Amino acid sequence: MDIGTSVTAILIVIACIIPFVIMNKINARRERQFLQPLFNLAEHHQSRLSQYDTWSHSAIGIDHTNGIVFFFKKINNIETSREIRLSAIKKCRVIHVSKTVNDGQENFKGIARLTLAFEHLDNTKADELLEFYNADSDGESLTGELQLVEKWRHLIDNKMNPK
Repeated sequence: MDIGTSVTAILIVIACIIPFVIMNKINARRERQFLQPLFNLAEHHQSRLSQYDTWSHSAIGIDHTNGIVFFFKKINNIETSREIRLSAIKKCRVIHVSKTVNDGQENFKGIARLTLAFEHLDNTKADELLEFYNADSDGESLTGELQLVEKWRHLIDNKMNPK
């Protein structure tokens, strides 16, 4: 193999790798953008996140020691942050809101919203709702939110009702 072929091969490999490196940096920056406010919220409540996830416009985390769930969402420069003490919660469940979509040829059911709902021990208090997905603001297709909301429901159930 001559030098020209080697240089060409190296340049092609570099050209193929660069988009992945750029996407990785963009994803890391986006994750930091949602994690920092989540960590700040936990710190404000004298807590430490033991586990967390980010997606789309949101982040969720839990302090296993203190039993507190933290949530942060930012859409169109509107920030929402929540802190939920599991000691005040009776039950955690996932709410699926469906919608019927007509694609011109047939109707099919799609998910309009996915919400993690926390039912209080005190029945006079309204449920705490953490929206994981909303088709109106997050686009028409899910990108892992269904698995993520189920993961967090299971994680919280296990924290509230250890076996």
